[in-house]
Amino acid sequence: MSFLETVLATAGFLGTSNQSILEYARNVDVMFANKICRKLLGRARDIMKKNLHDMMEVGPISPSRHLEIEETMEDIKHFDTLKPEIKLSDNTFQFPKCQISKSAHELLLLVYEVLDEAVQSNDFCSVRLFCTARNIFELYSAVVPTHHKMFLETIPQQVALFHNNCMYLAHRLVTLGHEYSSRFPTVLRSHTSTFIDQVTVLRELGISVFLKFMQGQRKQILDILRDSGLATLGEDPKITPSIEKAVRQCLRQMELLQTVWENVLPANVYCKAVGCLLNALVEELIIRVTTVEDVPATTAVHLVTVFSVVINRAPHLFQEHGEVHRFVKRWQKFRELVLILGASLRDIDDRWADSKGPLAQEFTPEEVKQLIRALFQNTKRRSAVLARIK
Repeated sequence: MSFLETVLATAGFLGTSNQSILEYARNVDVMFANKICRKLLGRARDIMKKNLHDMMEVGPISPSRHLEIEETMEDIKHFDTLKPEIKLSDNTFQFPKCQISKSAHELLLLVYEVLDEAVQSNDFCSVRLFCTARNIFELYSAVVPTHHKMFLETIPQQVALFHNNCMYLAHRLVTLGHEYSSRFPTVLRSHTSTFIDQVTVLRELGISVFLKFMQGQRKQILDILRDSGLATLGEDPKITPSIEKAVRQCLRQMELLQTVWENVLPANVYCKAVGCLLNALVEELIIRVTTVEDVPATTAVHLVTVFSVVINRAPHLFQEHGEVHRFVKRWQKFRELVLILGASLRDIDDRWADSKGPLAQEFTPEEVKQLIRALFQNTKRRSAVLARIK
């Protein structure tokens, strides 16, 4: 190359100090690797821009063989005494059944392609390709929330899918470096070639986007209730039709979320999300009623009717109706409130049962006294019951 440069310089095609041809020859591997990596990042970016709603199902691999105890362990002295009494579930460390975007799976396949190429490349190219694989996930954290921003703020299905995508990629990153560690060239094996540091980043990204949407849904539910006559229950003794309308609207909103989330999110995540929103609904209803100073008998009857709608429909938001008790923290308190609104003084006294009854498990003495004063006129019997509430 140096001879060629000399000839070209003598002929006047190149300056005497121009060594571009020689530099190109020396750095051809570098430029080739950089070009390949730019092309791979471009492919990754195109995948990230694909629609999130094209989805596929993922879940535990069956049968699971990742956690089997090796037979050689039986040879260890006193091994039987070391065996755990409680065995791990077959699904321990497996990803739960849910839906993810096809683009997330396609992106993971691209990363495997990059790492397979790194295994077969020379030292320099293998390092560049490994760094490119890491850069793909860093790019994901920057591109997807920005490119799909409008959908991630307004469409519940896309929010759920993005959450699942982040969790799925993070789950695979936990062991991705280990899968290739023994196959990497020496230059990579001599360093900590891992993706484990990106696991937390992806998980936090998925959680933050999902929680932001959840906060928006919670705010909508509370705004609907506060704009109804429930907010002025103590000022206006007549219960307006807008209260029942607002409660039904809130339930309808959660039923719509059920339609798009139930078969997309992992079962435990879905139950926690819906349980959180339902808890916000019943907690607001409890607060509004327990802070009213006077509740006429007709109003109490109407409230029981409206609140019974919640009691009848809310459990159907869960696949197992009994899970409403597990995931809605204030559910039992809400049920006790409905019972109080339709109960007599004797019934309330019986349910309090000297601070040992079901009513005492959910309400403080002050809250029960406040409800009794709001619901019943000042009589000797009321005074006697109030005296026993302590």
